[in-house]
Amino acid sequence: MGRVRPEYKTPKKSRFFHLLEQGNNIPTTARELKIDPSTAWRWTKRFYANEPERTTRKRLAIKPLGRPRIITDEHIKQMIQWITRHYDRRILPLETIAQEACGIKAKYLTLLRAWYR
Repeated sequence: MGRVRPEYKTPKKSRFFHLLEQGNNIPTTARELKIDPSTAWRWTKRFYANEPERTTRKRLAIKPLGRPRIITDEHIKQMIQWITRHYDRRILPLETIAQEACGIKAKYLTLLRAWYR
């Protein structure tokens, strides 16, 4: 089911959100409708106010947010293969497994979060 779009006060605001839903980005839509870009960003913040800020920013951002992952999915696959080759390696701590299998030096909590993904 789609989102129920609220009624906007002005036709310009309605056109703005209609163009956004069609896939246009905020700055070009604002320029096309002759709206100040800061006003356009404020409108989108208010429209997506019920969503968490991080998901709204992630959807509207050009670059990916946050720091890149230290431990990728390929590293996890390498560690699993390294463990499964020798059964006795499964008793080693996660830090040792990451260091010997992939050459990654990471803390225990970081490794747990990566395995949880």
